[in-house]
Amino acid sequence: MRTKPGGSAARDADQPVSHREENWLNAPNAISLARLCVAPVALLCVIRGREQAFQILIVFALLSDFVDGFLARTLGLTTRIGARLDSIADDATFVVGLIGVYAFKFELLRPDLGWLYVFIVFYILCDLIPYLKFGKMPAFHVYSFKATGYLVALNFLLLFTVGYVRFVFVTTMIVGTLAAIETIAVALALKEFRTDVRGLYWVLADRRR
Repeated sequence: MRTKPGGSAARDADQPVSHREENWLNAPNAISLARLCVAPVALLCVIRGREQAFQILIVFALLSDFVDGFLARTLGLTTRIGARLDSIADDATFVVGLIGVYAFKFELLRPDLGWLYVFIVFYILCDLIPYLKFGKMPAFHVYSFKATGYLVALNFLLLFTVGYVRFVFVTTMIVGTLAAIETIAVALALKEFRTDVRGLYWVLADRRR
């Protein structure tokens, strides 16, 4: 998910990026690209009813989201294109993961689907509003979405191993909805498109300088 989930959300592109850093052919971006390629394969598993294969692919995608950001920070390979690629891969993972949950675990989630629907609406809006304003998909990587990413990963792992844990699921939906609202606020507050802004607090602090 944007969040995100893992270290990838912290790729800091607020600082000037050198020509060397803008070279997108690096390990973190390759991992993000691999995660993006996993999404259609996982979707095929859903269509064919292969729950175990779907589970393995989604877990790989979630773990890779942590790894690419960690490598980007550690090796100094943060790039603007990497931030956008990471966000696209996160969106693809989220959408396919959601389809898989509906296909394989719908009955478990039925009592609490209202929470999920609210989250989905705001998730769509937090992509749509920045796109309408800037003509680009967001790659803000706010910290609250990073927290959401950790919770989403935990939910997937629990759901496909020990079962449905309502408290974790509802908490994730609340945190995710608030993160989406913060992302919308960031888009409205920014005067020009930026990546990896950390959160609304930092955006407003920059405006006051």
